[in-house]
Amino acid sequence: MSDATCDANSNSSREPHDPRSESGDDILRRYPKLAEQDGAADEDRIATYSGILAQLQRELDSSRG
Repeated sequence: MSDATCDANSNSSREPHDPRSESGDDILRRYPKLAEQDGAADEDRIATYSGILAQLQRELDSSRG
């Protein structure tokens, strides 16, 4: 499991998350790997973004019931 996914999973016990209310700082706290993308290899960027997108998809699916 990627660090981004682990970080995102730490929010799973809280109220449902509304990403529309997040600032840039909130997003970087939730997904700290995003701050480390400058100079990262393409494969690393893809892995980070894929992990975050997978977590967001799971959250969306669970919010739909």
